[in-house]
Amino acid sequence: KQHNENAMKVANYLKTVPGVRFVAYPGLEDDPGHEIAKKQMQPGYGGVLSFGLKADHDTHNRFVSHLNVITSAVSLGHDESLIVFLGENDERQYLYPEAFHDGFFRFSVGIEDAEDIIVDLQRFQPELLHPRRVVLLLGQLLDDGGGQAGFHAVRVMLRVANIINAAVNILYQALF
Repeated sequence: KQHNENAMKVANYLKTVPGVRFVAYPGLEDDPGHEIAKKQMQPGYGGVLSFGLKADHDTHNRFVSHLNVITSAVSLGHDESLIVFLGENDERQYLYPEAFHDGFFRFSVGIEDAEDIIVDLQRFQPELLHPRRVVLLLGQLLDDGGGQAGFHAVRVMLRVANIINAAVNILYQALF
């Protein structure tokens, strides 16, 4: 029961994320298999769903590396949330619909609190790699106890970070 409820909540959440390319879950009314699933899968639609990001292979892998509640695993039969990435070069891609061909996650939603699962999925945000955050950390390393060299280095790096940030925002909006 908890698998069903959590998977439905997670699927509905993923449908709202601009960076998600598709969500495949038979419990969603717009899923191609929904009507058949409604007849065959009651009282729920199971705990496994698939989704893809509007991103390249490496970004899918980075996404998984940011998860804390959800575990990356090949086997999906467990009461804990497990996820596996099937890349665009996977030999079984031809078995899946076209939307899956750029790589996707197979996700077995566990019985943890649904909000904890959703928060875990939200961990991978562009802010994690935000150039300004990186520059501030570099500035702290360069700072010689409040000396001018560290201060000027930080100012120059912040200017560069602002330029990089503008470029990242343009790319992010184009991709997502």
